[in-house]
Amino acid sequence: MDNIDYSNQLDDRLELMVGKTYKYNGGIIRVRDVRRRGNIAMLITEGAPVYINIDDLDNELKAFKQIDDNMLVRDTRIVDSLLYSDNIYDVIKNTLLDVVKRIDNIEGEYTVQRAQTSINAMDKLIELEKARITALISLK
Repeated sequence: MDNIDYSNQLDDRLELMVGKTYKYNGGIIRVRDVRRRGNIAMLITEGAPVYINIDDLDNELKAFKQIDDNMLVRDTRIVDSLLYSDNIYDVIKNTLLDVVKRIDNIEGEYTVQRAQTSINAMDKLIELEKARITALISLK
């Protein structure tokens, strides 16, 4: 009976991984499901499955570093779009900067509406940078 209880504890530990995001083997994975056959567990991820040896579960789990369960890091394409040049992040950032420059270059009196539009664009830039910083921190 002790063996059954121990086996259930292992299953419980693996089930706790489901739905969570981890830095693993140089990449980011999100565990969708766990399937176990004998002493091997298969973690179903959004990419290739990850196989771990149940007999050495403590050591196997050391390779997984949990990342904040944040929508930003669930999809590595989103993280990639924040980290590499010529991507949607750059397009959005450059568009917002262009809005601010165009407002500043309009001739005439600086109105409340112009100021508010510029402030809104700058607020969006700040939000965009916060998202990028969050992504970078989650990769450490």
